[in-house]
Amino acid sequence: MWTTVPAFLTSAVIYTVLGLRSHGGAVPEKVGAILGDLDAAFNWNILLLLPVVIVLGGSMWKKPTIPVMLVSAACAMVNAVVFEHVSFKNAIVAGVDGFDVTMVGKAGFDPSGVIEDVSRLLNRGGMNSMMGVLLICFCAISFAGVVSVSGSLDVLISRVLEPVRSTFGLILATIVTDAPIRFHAAACAISEPDRDALREL
Repeated sequence: MWTTVPAFLTSAVIYTVLGLRSHGGAVPEKVGAILGDLDAAFNWNILLLLPVVIVLGGSMWKKPTIPVMLVSAACAMVNAVVFEHVSFKNAIVAGVDGFDVTMVGKAGFDPSGVIEDVSRLLNRGGMNSMMGVLLICFCAISFAGVVSVSGSLDVLISRVLEPVRSTFGLILATIVTDAPIRFHAAACAISEPDRDALREL
């Protein structure tokens, strides 16, 4: 709340000002070609948004992440089979190895006529594409476990939080300690001592 609301309000103001100052014009030819290929490949309808709604609803109601993602993925596969005429086999393959434009089963659609930008946009995804990220997460969690069990993280964070007396001070301390980690590792998460300090405030 302390960080997301100001960030949201700032972004809303900036994008509103930029939007009001910009002027619409003719759609570039390349954009028109991309939209044309997408319209030729897919049958658009409101039910295609259901997987996104499931993820957002699960996040809002704080449901377990993995079951929500599995339900959303299953719903997306059903949508692909029912509305986009993708075979069940290709739906499973897309979930594992990623989607390919040749999997589209819409009548009259020719995958060979799709421009390169559309292929680059669509030919991706699948669980295998995330294996590298999952391996990094696994190693990071293992390292965090060692640091947490050894007690070194508690000592470090407690020293940083000694002068903290307010919510603003906690946020400032979190930013200061997170910045070097983000710079070197490009990722970080709130630690248990930070959570404990937040509860005390």
